[in-house]
Amino acid sequence: MWVYRRGGGDGIEVHCNNVAVERHFYGKPEESDLDQRITELEATTYAPMVGKLRDDWASFSSPVSDHGIPELVAHLATRTRHMRRSMLEAIEESVQRVAGEIRNEQVYESLVAAELASEGRIRNQMEDFLVLGGLGRTEAATLVRERPRDLAQMLASSRERDDLSVIDSWVAIAQQTLPHALREAWIASMSEVLHNQPRADPYAALTWFVMPSSQPLCLGDSVCLFEMNGKRRFKPFHDVSDDLVRVYLPLSSRRILVGSRSAIPPVVNVKEVNRAVCRCSSEFVVSSTPFPAGSPLTKGIGDWSGLMDPGQMERIIGEILRDLE
Repeated sequence: MWVYRRGGGDGIEVHCNNVAVERHFYGKPEESDLDQRITELEATTYAPMVGKLRDDWASFSSPVSDHGIPELVAHLATRTRHMRRSMLEAIEESVQRVAGEIRNEQVYESLVAAELASEGRIRNQMEDFLVLGGLGRTEAATLVRERPRDLAQMLASSRERDDLSVIDSWVAIAQQTLPHALREAWIASMSEVLHNQPRADPYAALTWFVMPSSQPLCLGDSVCLFEMNGKRRFKPFHDVSDDLVRVYLPLSSRRILVGSRSAIPPVVNVKEVNRAVCRCSSEFVVSSTPFPAGSPLTKGIGDWSGLMDPGQMERIIGEILRDLE
């Protein structure tokens, strides 16, 4: 098969065993047995299921009767490196954006004013500071209670560069600790839902078909492709709030599993699906045949790969800042 990576360039012909190899993400054997449990589940349950759908299912006009498909899709959608990486990138961007806003004098002033207006450590420290400056305890408490915005403005306009370096240090610490924290949270979450996928319910409401393809199908590193009603039609991940229309899971270069809201066998636009698979992939796409030279498929890898689109990120950052004010 051929592997095409984000950023364009020529594909590399590799053996399928050398694609997406990642060791010990779920912990070394002495740390966690999750990797072994996932391997056993996939080898004993999901691999035979996929093999049967790929090799034995011949009635393309009839729905698939295997009730394990919703759990298969939920499992594949949550265990990929693409999902983990996208979550980490979204969190890191949030940290950077919030830190950047806090560096803004007006935002800093609003945050301090909110702290001074409520009971807590910051308010107590301000009162102590004013007492050290010569005010009586009652006068200091009254000033903080009645004029928090004025005091915050004074602090914001006079804060030293050291205050900003603290924020920079906080960002650096967050970036250093986030990968490990996410990994630990992921291991805990996967351990809980490995044999009981709560995210499978929306897929159980779909009718599933194995459909043939007259053209080679691509497989992206998100594995599944989700089609929605809405501004962002194709996504590598499915959120419970999405208006889900179809789910695509390539089984081989010539067969694809499709979950549809309709009980009528779907017509699959392979060219459109391949384009969406490439754009929704984060790092690479595999194909049974090489792409033509200069193919737009390779240039589009990663364009739609994020956990959220820019508009969603802006809304989340805005909500975080509003909560801080």
